[in-house]
Amino acid sequence: MTRLTVEKPHDQNDHDDFGGLQRDLAAHAAAVEGLSRRDMIRSLGLVGTGTLLGCSKSPTSPTTSNTDASLSALAIAGGTITFAAGTLTYALTVSNTVASTTVTATATNPAATIKVNGTLVASGAASSPISLAMGANTITVLVTAADGVTTESYVIAVTRSSTVASACTGAVPNETEGPFPGDGSNGPNVLATSGVVRSDIRSSFGGLNGTAIGVSLTIQIILVSASTCEPLAGRAVYIWHCDRDGQYSLYGIANQNYLRGVQETDASGLVTFTSIFPACYSGRWPHIHVEVYPSVATATSAANKQATTQIALPKEACDQVYATSGYEASITNLSRTSLATDMVFSDGASLELATVTGSPTAGMTSTLTIAI
Repeated sequence: MTRLTVEKPHDQNDHDDFGGLQRDLAAHAAAVEGLSRRDMIRSLGLVGTGTLLGCSKSPTSPTTSNTDASLSALAIAGGTITFAAGTLTYALTVSNTVASTTVTATATNPAATIKVNGTLVASGAASSPISLAMGANTITVLVTAADGVTTESYVIAVTRSSTVASACTGAVPNETEGPFPGDGSNGPNVLATSGVVRSDIRSSFGGLNGTAIGVSLTIQIILVSASTCEPLAGRAVYIWHCDRDGQYSLYGIANQNYLRGVQETDASGLVTFTSIFPACYSGRWPHIHVEVYPSVATATSAANKQATTQIALPKEACDQVYATSGYEASITNLSRTSLATDMVFSDGASLELATVTGSPTAGMTSTLTIAI
């Protein structure tokens, strides 16, 4: 049974009113039984239509998500880190063949922004390739909360092993430069054109305009000595390959010189090019041409080259890329050839077969150690 207690007033002048209230309580006792506390008090006329103190809804606590600068996930290509909420520093060691990596960071609050080594990256997306020198490397992931003020910094310490013996099993075979070298040995010489030393080879240069379209491919070549397996720094590497339709600039497409470029190897023997995934044209396995020169200064004509070879692309990566729009002809051409029957790779491709990672949507990365 519901019980109400009303204190007796201390003021004698209120004595009569208090006695009346006691009688009212007795009269209402049966009526209020089973009612809610609020309705019971209303039935006694003790409150009007105003707010009942102590029964109002507590205000919603203000959100703090706009100050959240944490990550919910963090991953690195070519190695493994165990992400844990609240942990800001990570360390890992990768093999010598991992010449670059990408970092994928996911913000807890999607409104937060992420920078990897100072470059803005979308939450949950892979960063641009980050070159790794031999030994210690530091990658910084800076998260800025939605309020634009609160930040959190994550550090990944990556040690790239200096041991390359496992990747250096002999000199790369010397291969033909083919009919479309563009090095002056068969017609045009792109090496004499200002601007040929560049990392992004997707567009034409030197007064020509045009850009090759296709799945993004980062090409990494690590140049080492075949006798010592030590990195060869300061060498010039010239690469070229066909476009998405199987055509070569300067030849099949005479008014373009894209998909050709020169880079100088760094202290770890690494060069990195940004390009597109080449097609598979009739009669050949998908490949990339490579020439090595003593230096950038001498990389002006084929007469100065030290080595000529080709890079074979693995079938699994080719199948992924050729399933995308624009590469339809490559599916048929690839089905009609193999590494074992290719005119260049049929004598063995173990020293020329690249490792390819990534995806057609996020971009592919090709890596090969070449010993000369």
